[in-house]
Amino acid sequence: KKAFKRFQNQQQRKEFVNQFDIEKRKPIIEMMQSLQPEQRKKIRTHMKDMNPKQRHDLTLKLLEMNSDKRAKFVEGL
Repeated sequence: KKAFKRFQNQQQRKEFVNQFDIEKRKPIIEMMQSLQPEQRKKIRTHMKDMNPKQRHDLTLKLLEMNSDKRAKFVEGL
């Protein structure tokens, strides 16, 4: 908690934390952008009823797949 004391407000703190989050999310963002809009929609619909842990595991699984395998997986949803 003390580490955040140097930020004047919530907004500054949020921006500081976000810059690390963006680095972590970059591969996920790029992977999602490489998919077709209907594929993205299928994934989102599929993940809607999952808990955060399941979502995280599925995301990691999708990141490990190559694009062909990922496309086949999404078609199967």
